[in-house]
Amino acid sequence: MLRCLSTELCLADVAASGIAGLLALNFAQPPVERTTLYEAQVREIRVVSDIAVSVMEHFHTAYDRGEMTLEEAQEQARDVVRDLRFGDGGYFFAFDYDGIAVIHGVAPEYEGTSLMDAVDPNGVFLVRELIDEAMRGGGVVRYDWPGPQSGTPVPRIAYAAPFEPWGWLVGTGVHMDDPGVTFWDRALQAMLYRY
Repeated sequence: MLRCLSTELCLADVAASGIAGLLALNFAQPPVERTTLYEAQVREIRVVSDIAVSVMEHFHTAYDRGEMTLEEAQEQARDVVRDLRFGDGGYFFAFDYDGIAVIHGVAPEYEGTSLMDAVDPNGVFLVRELIDEAMRGGGVVRYDWPGPQSGTPVPRIAYAAPFEPWGWLVGTGVHMDDPGVTFWDRALQAMLYRY
């Protein structure tokens, strides 16, 4: 039987017991949690990249029908995709297969410039790898990039989808959550919700 000298001490005992249980759970299941979070993030960026591809397909179809020139179709697609947002600040980018930025949702000043030699702190040539993945039919690239709050490089994943009619890749990325932090946040929220 639990006997407490005060309400505060009882709450501290309950919290300590809960944290001990969470520690045991963390050591028993963290790989599953991390994999699930990573896979969910990959699915999210792949699905939203497909939305941007659909926008390009719409304008390319209008070009095919003779409703606009190729330049007009590409310009309108750029305007729409550049302004698309999802989640908490998610944006889109597109590059041609020579590494020239054709769309950048938060840094339009990059547009028209080559980022083929852009490299992260770990030596990852991110645009080259994005192009490689797009040319394989679409895929994920991991790299470090400055975080929106801190400005210091943090892990990021991006999905590159091909848009072959124009020789472009279109994609988006997300800063990866620290799976350990996410696990603890969820676990502590669940524990606190009960009390």
